[in-house]
Amino acid sequence: MLKVVDRGSFYATGSGSATAIIGAAGGLIHCTNLSLFSDAVGTLKFYLASQRTTANAAVAASATLVIDTDTLGYVGGAVLTTNDFVIVADSSGTGYQQRSISVVGAVSSNTVELTLGATMTCAAGDVVYVVRAANIISRATTNDEATTDAKDQFNGFRDFPVSVVVTATGTDTLSGTYDVER
Repeated sequence: MLKVVDRGSFYATGSGSATAIIGAAGGLIHCTNLSLFSDAVGTLKFYLASQRTTANAAVAASATLVIDTDTLGYVGGAVLTTNDFVIVADSSGTGYQQRSISVVGAVSSNTVELTLGATMTCAAGDVVYVVRAANIISRATTNDEATTDAKDQFNGFRDFPVSVVVTATGTDTLSGTYDVER
């Protein structure tokens, strides 16, 4: 039986997109409440990370990330694809960053070079979480949608982060609360 060991909240706002990343919290992250505002028709997505590796080398404002893999280029038993995402836990101060993968390079000395959809920063050895395409939950938002107090919207995987993103033209806002269960 899981029990609540911690509670937290998240918030994000932005023009065109709002992203809130709940960091790995030593248990399973369960969303207890979600509120959002979307100016236009768009999407609400939950990115549930389920595998991890490490950054093989430091990256400073670059869209190229080299990650550690096994000899076949696998992370968690499978090769990364351009449908997957990464959430990088930057220890040098940037915090968690989510990026799409636009190119997966060839395996070289137990590493793979990824070309990301935007630049990022991290140190060598920082944790790189993988969000497989199958672990992205998506639903459409409506024009001028204002959802408040939506319960139980997602459960993450034990000891992995979760990213919540609302995307639509105009102003987007999301907030919520979560429990960490062990």
